[in-house]
Amino acid sequence: MLPNLKVISKNSVERFAATSDPRKAAAELGASHLLVGSIHHGASGELNMDFELSRGSDGSVLLSRQYRPDNADFLATQAIVVADIVKSLEITLTSSERKKLGERPTRNREAWNEYLQAEHLADLMDPVSLHASLAHFQRAVDKDSSFALAISDYAAAHLKLGIYYDDPRRHMPVAKELAVKALSIDDSIGDARGVLGLVALLYDWDYGEA
Repeated sequence: MLPNLKVISKNSVERFAATSDPRKAAAELGASHLLVGSIHHGASGELNMDFELSRGSDGSVLLSRQYRPDNADFLATQAIVVADIVKSLEITLTSSERKKLGERPTRNREAWNEYLQAEHLADLMDPVSLHASLAHFQRAVDKDSSFALAISDYAAAHLKLGIYYDDPRRHMPVAKELAVKALSIDDSIGDARGVLGLVALLYDWDYGEA
């Protein structure tokens, strides 16, 4: 979404979760900065979010902050976190880019909760969990039909099932349809384009399109 900013995928960085030397992780990933965060409940049940942004070359900390989001409006705090990270990276934004960063994936709380449950299950990457994630993705989309991020990740879950576990004829066409729908709502979602590319490559055998 931002020019000259590349975010390395979660799958690529998970193996560094327990590393004690962020500089080594940055060097292996070719990353200029590292962002580490956690979300947890405090002693009184309040929700806490901790984030630390460091420079990959020397490990110096650029941002270290704890956030306590209002449970009734969690996404508002998420927007604040993103703004703080962008400011710490000293990225100059245009007015349209600032507006884009302030947008929320959805304003429907129930849709967001369904999406988070779906994401958790999909990340487990086993067939039972992936199948279970589909119902949560569908409920998220049912509650907010313009929730492009949920639609895109819904497509990705079908893609994974079609590649690794099930008959691709059951999932690849659905993945393609969902990815196209997500992009029709928000054409900046790169993951949806990735789904289309893999469907073209592995299912349609359309190498030019891929």
